[in-house]
Amino acid sequence: MILADVMTFLGHMHPMVVHLPLGFLVLAFLFRLAAHQERYRHLDEAVPFILLAGSVFAIVACVLGYLLSQSGDYDRHLLRNHRWMGISLAVVSSVFYVLSTRRWLVVPDRLFTIGMGALFLLMLYTGHHGGMLTHGRDYLTLNTLTHQQRPRPLSMEEAYIYEDVVQPILQVRCGQCHMGGKRKGGLSMETMDALLKGGKAGHAVVPDDPAGSEIIRRVRMNPADDKFMPANGKTPLKPAELAIITWWISRGAVEGKK
Repeated sequence: MILADVMTFLGHMHPMVVHLPLGFLVLAFLFRLAAHQERYRHLDEAVPFILLAGSVFAIVACVLGYLLSQSGDYDRHLLRNHRWMGISLAVVSSVFYVLSTRRWLVVPDRLFTIGMGALFLLMLYTGHHGGMLTHGRDYLTLNTLTHQQRPRPLSMEEAYIYEDVVQPILQVRCGQCHMGGKRKGGLSMETMDALLKGGKAGHAVVPDDPAGSEIIRRVRMNPADDKFMPANGKTPLKPAELAIITWWISRGAVEGKK
């Protein structure tokens, strides 16, 4: 049990450590580009050390990322892609470090720089998948630019039951475990359809039946129960918030103003 807690603790360090290899690899690429100019040629001497630091921290981030992936349910497709891209980044950056220090295998300067550019693109792609795991598939898409947020309602008569009242509560109280790429228990609350689909424990929301809805059953449990939600000491729903969600389900779990 203690070992499992230690592994979980170490896994939670992944978001912090993962930024270190990104910074080092970006710096190595910039130094390599600058070194093509005579006045900055001396910067090329630092590239091997920076690549070494980047590859070491990339390997550490991979290990911590694996531990983190064991502590919760993530989108399997996104997780698989991010894992293999992270491993590829660690391997390729290590190869470039070796190439930068081996004199018996001379790589033309321009070819090496092009390769560093490819490594930079791989880093961006890997980070993008990490962002989707954390913030959802559409966190960096054209929809983000074109999406127009609905004006905040000025009165209850203008408010949409789900969009303006229920969903904000779910985002605050449940979003860390059930939105973005995180699907604890196989349940996603990203959209209304995903919420109605439910998770491994069954239907989170059963329209017209609050007592049969898993979300209501879980939040009403004794906080000491392992199945109580939200888990891991997160702030539980306030009585008023629970009353709103219960009322919404009893009204058929509808969208719009119905």
